[in-house]
Amino acid sequence: MVDRTFRDLEENEVIDSEQHALLANLGWSGSITWADLLRSKRILLISEAGSGKTFECKRQAQLLWESGEPAFYVELSTLASSDFRDTLDIEEEARLDTWLSSQADTATFFLDSIDELNLSLGSFQHSIKRFAKAINGQLGRARIFITTRPIPFDRNVVQRFLPVPPIATSEPSAESFAEIAMGETEKREPGDGAAKSSPEWRTVALLPLSDAQIKEFSSAEGVDDPLALLKDLKQRNAEEFARRPQDLIELCSDWREEKRIRTHLDQVKSNVRVKLQPGREDKELAQLSADKALEGASRLALGMLATRRLTIRHNAAADDVKTDFALDPATILSDWTPTERRALLERPLFGFASYGRVRFHHRSVAEYLAAHRLNSLLDQGMSFRALKRLLFAETKGRLIVRPSKRPIAGWLAISRSRVFELLRDCEPSVLFNEGDPESLTELQRIQTLRAFVKRYGSGGARGLNVPNIQIHRFASEGLANEIKCLWRDDIENPDVRETLLSIIAEGPIHNCADLAYGIACSKGISTLERIISLDALVKLADGRLRNIAVAIAMGDENWPEEMIRAGILRMFPEFLSTEQLCSALRVVSIKPRRIGDLSWQLPRLILNVELDQTNLESLRNGLVELVSEGLSWTKEWPHIVSDRPDLSNALAAVCVRGLKQEKNFEWLKASVLALQLRDREYGSDEPCKLIREQFASLTAEENESLFWSYDQLMQSLQQNDDPWKRLAKIIFHDDHVNLSADRDLCWI
Repeated sequence: MVDRTFRDLEENEVIDSEQHALLANLGWSGSITWADLLRSKRILLISEAGSGKTFECKRQAQLLWESGEPAFYVELSTLASSDFRDTLDIEEEARLDTWLSSQADTATFFLDSIDELNLSLGSFQHSIKRFAKAINGQLGRARIFITTRPIPFDRNVVQRFLPVPPIATSEPSAESFAEIAMGETEKREPGDGAAKSSPEWRTVALLPLSDAQIKEFSSAEGVDDPLALLKDLKQRNAEEFARRPQDLIELCSDWREEKRIRTHLDQVKSNVRVKLQPGREDKELAQLSADKALEGASRLALGMLATRRLTIRHNAAADDVKTDFALDPATILSDWTPTERRALLERPLFGFASYGRVRFHHRSVAEYLAAHRLNSLLDQGMSFRALKRLLFAETKGRLIVRPSKRPIAGWLAISRSRVFELLRDCEPSVLFNEGDPESLTELQRIQTLRAFVKRYGSGGARGLNVPNIQIHRFASEGLANEIKCLWRDDIENPDVRETLLSIIAEGPIHNCADLAYGIACSKGISTLERIISLDALVKLADGRLRNIAVAIAMGDENWPEEMIRAGILRMFPEFLSTEQLCSALRVVSIKPRRIGDLSWQLPRLILNVELDQTNLESLRNGLVELVSEGLSWTKEWPHIVSDRPDLSNALAAVCVRGLKQEKNFEWLKASVLALQLRDREYGSDEPCKLIREQFASLTAEENESLFWSYDQLMQSLQQNDDPWKRLAKIIFHDDHVNLSADRDLCWI
């Protein structure tokens, strides 16, 4: 079983998180687990269809039940028409009655909106009210999980009918009064401890599968080499089709047969085929053949893109949403019966959009299906002239692709040579940006690249922005000679130059390594072009990177600060040693408040790269030396200051890994230094939190070791100007440190 993780959502994120792309962009830092969620009272769990929320809720309910706790799982759509007790079996009802009469235990309820399409605004509210009535006023002892969608109405209903009653303040007993009087109770800082980390109300997103979870999941699915699967996913930038369990299951099935990740076109075709199968055959309203389902879906996709509608009307509840208009499927599938249309919209290809509305679960699927429909119409006799009028327009004597039809044109170019030729001659950028460039022939890609440079290569920047994933699909070793030939023509447009270099990097194209090396080392070239060229050399594992590493570590004038920062993040540790890294860090200056800069990215890099114990210790010693420079005490907050606070998080990240291996004097000393110097202006607080967690779990023997390590450290500090002596004063707030006193251990 894969242990899924979650992330707390802010109010504005809740509104926008309907888009799966947002959840993918949330990342995995600061994630929380089921153990964290179970410490809250009301949890709204937001996730997209196919992400595994129902499985997770059922599994947690079962685990709690088996441990003897009262835990219940029920679908909200069932509560819309049935009482809560009617959904329970005899044993569950008996345990519910026991809980209701106990007046002490906490029960956990999982209310799953798995069948959202059968819910409306009114029925959702009715289900929540019916549940609240069933537990007979015991809301204060109930832990309630609700899987929902990012609709403000949902939150309002839950907060109104399932509030968390305030905890009544009980009168102190004689024993507790005596403890207070004698000062034996422990003070708690405001917002400290469990209360701070476990809010009563929580809205969380079920995070997409991480790389480690993909490997674990694929191994359970029978993939014999999960690492090879993950590597191929990354090479093809196909992670978007592997972050949800439902999609990963399909990829694993393909991998077991093909031993490779197929092209984007093949992935989309397979995705459509699988998701057009009935989701729950026992509830299928009408029998639809595979061909008829594909025809209906492609007609709806073309209708949505032609009318620029984002959602499809499923039932009358769609009328409650006034923000925009939904496409009425009856106008597109007028020759279908109402039950056939509804059966199609309840297939897994469509996902919940809002009450009474659905949408295609992935944008590329809708675009591919719209192109598929036009292909079918051409086969049935539609004239190419009519197709041209639909996709293209003439303006100022030039033929251009209608902006809303560019995705369809890109997909059609794969199977229709005349469409490809029109795009090549009129707007070659569409062949890069849309569809699946990997499915073009090698000759077509060479022609596209040549036309792209000819069309856009002259003049200054034009804002061309080819998505990196599309460049990756386009790139191949067969483009090497064409790239070198085009580069010799002195291309003026930096956008085009960057695109060519990105193709070399994404290939990676070995026959263009000399070109990339020359640009990476050229001082007169733009920084962005040099960085892309450096990316290419790293992906090619070019041996000349050792020379670049030496230049970066020495602070060679040919390598300005921005290039040194880029080199560190790209070359460490494979091509940049720990000693060279520390030398390079000495060269770069402090630049706070830049998310994504070195001080933010380096700690994450250190936490994830492969480093043996020798390299970890070497990196620790180098960073301790760097952050100790200028160490001093000031009267103003934050009191302890250093010339290099921007590296404190990097040191903390090293200590996180080192403390997992051993908790000796050097690791403990470096950890305290990192904690004292932490500054949120220079990165995430996550590494420092991880250190505190490790300190909190020290055994008695480890605490003793920690104490005597600092005793030895303090005894060794004789000079008043020693930075470690000043640090000792800061830690203990005393010029005369007496480590034998218990009070001096409070910092632990």
